[in-house]
Parts: sequence; structure tokens; C-alpha cells
Amino acid sequence: MKSRIAWVALALAWYLAVDWVDWVTGFEASLSVYYLIPVVAMTWYGSWWAGLLLGLCCASPWWPVRPGVTFNDYERALAYWNSAMEAGLYVTVSLLVSSLKRALDRERDLARTDPLTGAWNARAFRELAGHEAARARRSGLPLTLAYLDMDRFKEVNDSRGHAAGDELLRAMAALLRAQVRATDLVARLGGDEFAILLPEAGREAALLPLERIRNTLRAEMQAKGFPVSVSIGAVTFPAPPPGVDEMLRQADARLYEAKRAGKDRLVQAEAG
Repeated sequence: MKSRIAWVALALAWYLAVDWVDWVTGFEASLSVYYLIPVVAMTWYGSWWAGLLLGLCCASPWWPVRPGVTFNDYERALAYWNSAMEAGLYVTVSLLVSSLKRALDRERDLARTDPLTGAWNARAFRELAGHEAARARRSGLPLTLAYLDMDRFKEVNDSRGHAAGDELLRAMAALLRAQVRATDLVARLGGDEFAILLPEAGREAALLPLERIRNTLRAEMQAKGFPVSVSIGAVTFPAPPPGVDEMLRQADARLYEAKRAGKDRLVQAEAG
């Protein structure tokens, strides 16, 4: 956020500097190319409408108010024409840059989400969980990581086909997102395995949503005629370790305990 503000401020400063030089040198010397830099920066780091507005400011015909300077009709018409052409150039560049940025943002989001469920993928989860763990270490607040696995998922795939399995995975992801906070992270790590990161949630605070997930999933699957439940292994970290893989390893160990104890269970622990 701070870097975006800095770039926007730099774009405005560049525009003012070029505009001053443009004022001093007069309309005979064209500085159009130098105005493109702040227009591109404002569009990329600000917004498309901010870049569009700045582009129109760059092309505004300030020259009629220059003191002591008079223009004949031809010069005035020529200057207005040049301003209109510059406005078209800046608007076009701003729209193109805005379209490119939206396309890149869309591709980045697609690269970070699971295409089947819309949840974060494993790579994005590790990155985001790393940021949350670092924030938890700075603030001294706990966080909880839960590892989830759907029980008897393979039976559904084998008996009803992969389309039914895909439906289950989408339903699982939708249920997880509905049962946790907007600040929590939901990811599909692979197959029928999911992970949830609950920032600023201690052991007791994490217990309620995790049990609600387990009970709600079982009820929904029974209503749909699927013999599916979920096993959950969760670990609360008062002080998260530096590596996300270590956090996942500890949560996976608790998941293994839940599976070994008979499935459809939540096994919860506190690190350290």
C-alpha cells in the first residue's frame, strides 16, 4: 500500500515538473512523450480513472492564459488540435495500460486458485500462511492451522464417477468458506485434502468453527445420500515456527490421529 502511494505521488510530481517546463518553453516545443510516464504510472499504481483524469490534465490547453502572448486564428486552431490529439493519445494509453493490468491480475489470481473449487491452491496457501505466521510472531497473537480430509471420498469416486467426486469437492470448499471468517484462509492442497488457517484464533476460538464444519458436512452429505464425513487435525500455534511446512506437518500428524481413531473426528492440539 505504501509503495502504491509513493508511486502515485511520484507520478504527480513528474507531471507537475513536466508541466512547468512545458509552460516555460511554450507550445512550440512538444513534451508529449514525457507526459506518458506519469499517465502510465498513475494508471498502473492508482486506478484507470485516475490515469484518465491525469491524461486529460496533461493535454489541457493552458497556453491561452500565458501573459503577454497573443495567438492568431491559425495558431489557436493548431494548438487546440494538438491538445485534442494529445488527449486522445493519453486516454488510449491509459485504457490500454488498465486493460493490461486487469489481464495480469486475472492471470495471477488464476495461478493462485484451485480451478475446480475456487479455493486457494497449495502454493498460494503457503505464501499467504507464511505472511500470517510472520504477523502472528510480531503481534504475539496465536493462530490455528487445520488439515482436513474427506472420509470415504474414494468410494464415491469409484461408485458414482469423477463427476460426483468433483461435486463433493466443490461442496466442501463452499461449506468451508461459509463456516469461517472472511479473514481465514481456505485452500485445497490436493485431492480431497483441504487446509484452513485461522489467524488470531486460539484453541478454544478455533474449536467452534471446526466442529461446526464437521457436523454440517456430515449432515449435508447424508441429505445428498453420500457416505462422506470429514476428519480434521488442528494445531494452535502460540508462536508459529518459521516454516509453513512444519506447521502443515504438525497438523497432518493430528489428522492421521483422527483417521486412526475411526474417522469423522477432530483432533486438536497446541504446539509447544
